Amino acid sequence: MLTPPDSAQPYRGSVSGSFMSQKQKDVFFQLNQRADFAMRIKHASLIVANNFDIIRNGDETVLSGGFAYAKLRRFVERKAMPEYFAQYQWFDIRGLDQRMVLGANMRFRLLHSRTDAFYVAAGAMLEYEKWNYTAVPDHRLPASRTPEEVLAPKWNVYASFDHDITKNILLDVGLYYQTRILPAFEYTRIANHLRVGWKVNRHIMLSGVIRVIYEYKPIVPVDTWWYRVSNELTYRF
Repeated sequence: MLTPPDSAQPYRGSVSGSFMSQKQKDVFFQLNQRADFAMRIKHASLIVANNFDIIRNGDETVLSGGFAYAKLRRFVERKAMPEYFAQYQWFDIRGLDQRMVLGANMRFRLLHSRTDAFYVAAGAMLEYEKWNYTAVPDHRLPASRTPEEVLAPKWNVYASFDHDITKNILLDVGLYYQTRILPAFEYTRIANHLRVGWKVNRHIMLSGVIRVIYEYKPIVPVDTWWYRVSNELTYRF
C-alpha cells in the first residue's frame, strides 16, 4: 500500500489505473483500477482500499477480479497497536467466486524512521471462501464439480517493510502467512508483494509490482503457485 497510515498527516491516498481497447475480430477491452486512502482520527487510523480488474474479448469475460478492504488501527502512536479488518474478494480466473474475511491483529512497530518502516503483526480471522473448478487442469477434475464452500478460523501473520532507496526510488515489501487453526497448519496460504516505485514528481509515481501466492492443499486442485507481474502509474495525494 502506498499510503503510510502511521504518519502524523491527517490523510493520504493514491489512485492508479490503466485502460486499453482495440478492435480485433471482436472488441478487446481491459480495465484496471486501484485506490487506497488513510485517515487519522485522533489516536486511530482508518484505511480503505480497493482493486478491480476486468478483461473482455467481445461478449466473453476473460478475467474478472478484485477486492474491497477496510482496516481500523487504534493507538497508532504506540509500538504495539490493535487492528481490526474486513475484506471482500473475488478472482474468477483462479476459480475464487468470493472470499470474505473478518479479523483482528496485534501490530508491532520494530522500526520507524524518515526513510524506513518495519512492522510485524499476528492475530486471527474468520474466513469464508467459495471456489469453482474453472481453473483446475483437466487431469485433476473430479467427477463431481459442485462449488466448494468453506468457513473456517485461521491464524494470520504478516510483515511489512518500506524503504526509501533514494529520494525518488521507493521499496515496499510485504509477506503474509495464513493457516487453519484446526486442523493445525493445513490449508496454508503464503503470499508476498514487492513494489519498486519511481517518484516522477510530488504526486505521480511509476511502479513495478510482483505478487506471488503459494497454497498448500488448496480447496480445489488448482495450481499451488500463482504470480502476477504488473506496472502502475499512480497519482498520490
